[in-house]
Amino acid sequence: MQTASERSDIDYDATLIASSTLRRRVESALATLRLRRREDLWGALLRDCRQYPSARTLLIADLTRVASDERFTCLAGGPPSLSVVFVARTRRDRELLAEPAIALRLNHEKFSLVQVEQQTAPGEIADAVRRHCLAVIESMQPDRVREARFSALDETLWLEFGDGLQRAVRWSTLPFAVRLDLTPTSASVREHGEAVVLADADGRHADIDAEVLRTAVDPAFGTAMDRRDHTERAATGARIREARDERGLSQEQVQALTGISQETLSRIENGHRDPRLDTLRKLAAGLSMDLPDLLARMAGSRHE
Repeated sequence: MQTASERSDIDYDATLIASSTLRRRVESALATLRLRRREDLWGALLRDCRQYPSARTLLIADLTRVASDERFTCLAGGPPSLSVVFVARTRRDRELLAEPAIALRLNHEKFSLVQVEQQTAPGEIADAVRRHCLAVIESMQPDRVREARFSALDETLWLEFGDGLQRAVRWSTLPFAVRLDLTPTSASVREHGEAVVLADADGRHADIDAEVLRTAVDPAFGTAMDRRDHTERAATGARIREARDERGLSQEQVQALTGISQETLSRIENGHRDPRLDTLRKLAAGLSMDLPDLLARMAGSRHE
């Protein structure tokens, strides 16, 4: 999950919410997500729907304000980083949703819908929009896949990731292709973009994790993930070492208490190795801790 500080590079515009009271409530709710409020996104999109420069953008709009062929076409043709959250809250909104043409237009990867009852209080609507936008933001991450398709003609996998990166890669060049022993004929995206499902002509399926795919087609992303993993392992190891030091135990003493070799413990504490669950159980017992307390400590919490 993205942290608040990491969300600060996402712009949003809620000016297409007609009710000023509801708009203020929505803006206040979205402020908790550390998004950047803008009031010119819609105007910029109307001027040139393909070239809006922001990396990631959220447009929150009443369905009735955008329910025209021209505006739907403009939004559908917007940059890959654009996501549109429609709010349906009035009787007119429900009438629009009943129209087959509107329902068809809403079935687009850039669009999503928050639907509430007509009498719902503004505060409850704003909270529903906030929760929905949080899920949308998660789907906009680089380790999520927005769209995937497979061309059997040239055996190419086409991918678009949550941050707009697009790649076309020959299946045979991917590092896991041989291991899977699968000749795909189609590709689809799992819910929330966490994986791509590949299917062959016999109906066999294989799930490929989105982060694995991004790493395979984007070396810079792989390097960043390695750096992040190393940083997290180092922090986890430091917390384990801190818990051991607080109990006045040396690595040799922990080895005697747990059977975990000093070399293994040293590698864990120095961030060079991820501890297995069985190792953590032994370590918790040796440190006179419950396993949940040790796991909380490793995550940066202290519940001793």
